[in-house]
Amino acid sequence: MSKRFFNEKEAAELVLKAAKLQEQSNEGSTSYAPGISYDELARMAAEAGVDPSFLQKALESAPEKNETPIAFLGIPLSTEFERIVDGELPPENFDVISDIFPAKYAGHGPRGPRMHNVGVQVGRSMQMQLAKGSAFGTLRVTSRNGRTRISTRQGMFLPFMAGLYPGLMIAFVTLMMLVDGDTSAHANPAVNVPIAIASLIAGLVALVLLARSGQNKMREMTDAIADRVQEETDLLRDRLSETSASVPAEDEELREHLRE
Repeated sequence: MSKRFFNEKEAAELVLKAAKLQEQSNEGSTSYAPGISYDELARMAAEAGVDPSFLQKALESAPEKNETPIAFLGIPLSTEFERIVDGELPPENFDVISDIFPAKYAGHGPRGPRMHNVGVQVGRSMQMQLAKGSAFGTLRVTSRNGRTRISTRQGMFLPFMAGLYPGLMIAFVTLMMLVDGDTSAHANPAVNVPIAIASLIAGLVALVLLARSGQNKMREMTDAIADRVQEETDLLRDRLSETSASVPAEDEELREHLRE
């Protein structure tokens, strides 16, 4: 056993990293449950010597929903949203998620038609690409041991291609007209340079607006998925309770089998 000591930040980061590694490992799939309940959190804090009153104060000041944004100069380059649902969605019921976002045609590629919102399921996990309005990113759902983790990530591909890229192209073409050649005789720096600058500014503004709009849309979709998963798991739990209640009281072995 290592005698190394860690500060609070290092300890939290190590536990988070270990949890993600265990979640990704098939070896840890039988015992790992996504998320941490309040009782588990309180027990961990008590073992670390943290007074419960300070834990409560920390909870009151903590954000209600887990979001990890990566920004540059106020521009949300990438945002990861995560929700934990108290209920295990069976893999055979993952279609309730894909039903919310039906597959969409996204053009023709070298290997045939490209489709968005098409899920790929491996065991108790599902991944899919999400595209709706100004939101474009990925979704990962993991369900095991009584809980379901929903993680989405909003990327910058759509805001860049629809916002900044056209401005960059217009500015590039406008400035290239000033280079010595056939077009330079018809170009005027007093006109072309302001056009290039205006194009870049317009592209940046469009990038910021589309990025923030996509961020809000992805947040809404993440909440919608979490709500749908909660509804489905609650429904399954109610059905299981009804089925269990209908089993004769003397048949305890069958009752236990239904609970499992």
